[in-house]
Amino acid sequence: MNTFTIFVLILLMLSIANNLIMYNKCYVSRNIETIDPRLKNHISYSPINIYYTQHDNLTNTLKMLNDYCNKHKKTCFISHGTPNHEDYKKINKLV
Repeated sequence: MNTFTIFVLILLMLSIANNLIMYNKCYVSRNIETIDPRLKNHISYSPINIYYTQHDNLTNTLKMLNDYCNKHKKTCFISHGTPNHEDYKKINKLV
């Protein structure tokens, strides 16, 4: 084998190793629950992380989310942190 072929094979192995590491880091070890047994089958959820600096105006963004949820009360519910028992009652009443 010539030097070019060996170089390409090394790059291929590094690429595969990088993909495996990133898969484990980003998808497997996030520790995010994907199923909540307390919810009805037709209700799903998406955990959202919001990162911001002191320079960003987070209040406007949260206001937009709350406005959207208020307009769609029958199909949307926003919970901050883990929902409590009363929150689960409201969530399970969603259409």
